[in-house]
Amino acid sequence: MKVEIAKRLMQWMPNTPSYALAHFQQEYFRHPDFLSLNGPGKKKQIIQFVENDFREGQYKPFDNYYPGYDFRQLFKDKTILDLGCSIGGKSIAWAERWKVRQLVGIDINKQSVEAAKLFIAQRGGSSGVRFDFRTCASEHLPFHDGRFDAIITEDTIEHLQDIRATLLECHRVLRKGGRMFCVFPSYRFPFGGAHLGSAARTPFLEWLFAPTVLNEAYRQITSGWEDAFSWFKPEHEGKMNPSKKIRGGIGTNCILRKEFERIVNGIGFSSIEFLSTPLLSVGNTSVRHPVVKRFSRLLKPLLKIPALADYLSHRLVYIFKA
Repeated sequence: MKVEIAKRLMQWMPNTPSYALAHFQQEYFRHPDFLSLNGPGKKKQIIQFVENDFREGQYKPFDNYYPGYDFRQLFKDKTILDLGCSIGGKSIAWAERWKVRQLVGIDINKQSVEAAKLFIAQRGGSSGVRFDFRTCASEHLPFHDGRFDAIITEDTIEHLQDIRATLLECHRVLRKGGRMFCVFPSYRFPFGGAHLGSAARTPFLEWLFAPTVLNEAYRQITSGWEDAFSWFKPEHEGKMNPSKKIRGGIGTNCILRKEFERIVNGIGFSSIEFLSTPLLSVGNTSVRHPVVKRFSRLLKPLLKIPALADYLSHRLVYIFKA
C-alpha cells in the first residue's frame, strides 16, 4: 500500500530523463545521441560537457557553503584532494579561483576522469595550477600518509559504499592539522535526497516514506519506461555500484545526520564542526533569486534542534580537522 501511494505521488509530478547538456550526468555516456557520434564528435561533446561543468563551478563556487571562510587565503599554494570530482569542470574552476598549487581529483567512473583529462589537455596549463585526475575507489586512496593540505567533497558522501572506510582514508592522507570540507544532502532533503529526480519532481517524498518504499516505487515506474530511456534505467547502476547498501533512487546510501556523525566520531579527527545551511540558502535557486536566500535564514534557528537538521538543511555541511 505504501509503495502504491508513493508511486501515485511520484506520478503526480512525473519526469523522464533527458539529454540536457547543461547539467552533466554520467549516464550521458550511455545515451544513444552520444554513442552515435564518431571519435572527433565524441571528443567535442565531452569537452562541452566539462566546459558546462566548469562554468557552473564559476557561477556556483564551493565557497558558498562556507561563508565564514576565505578559501583563497586557506588554499593558495596548497595541495587539495577533490573526492568525487566527476568530470572535473567544477574542480578546475575552484582550483583556479583559489590559486592552489595542485588539485588531485578522484572519481570511481573512468569515463568521467578521462573527460577531465581531455579538457585539461586541450586547455593547457596557463592557470599555473597542476591537475591530476585519477580513477579510484574512495575506500582505497592511492596516496601516502599526509599527502594533502585539505580535502573537499561535494554531493559524494551519499553515494559511497563504505562511508567509514572512506573517512578513515581521508584522515590518513590529510597532513596533521589539515582539514576536510564535506558537503552532501541528507536523505531527508525534500528536493532530491533520495535522488528520484529522473522519474519524479514531487518534493517532500523523503519526509513521508522510507528508502525501501521509494526505491521500490521508483523501480516500478522506471521498469515501465519504453526502450528509449534504457540508457538511464537503474539496473545499469548495479554494475557501477554493486553494494547492497545502495538502496535509494539511483545509487544513494540514504545517510542521515545522526548516523553520519556516529561514524565521523570514531575516525579520529581532532575537531568536527557542523555548519547550519538552511533549505534554499545555497544552490541554483538562491543564486538566481537572492530574495529566497533571505527568507531561508528564518529556518536557521530551527537547525539548532538536531532532529530537524535532516529535514531543513539544504546540505549537511562539515569541517573535520586532522
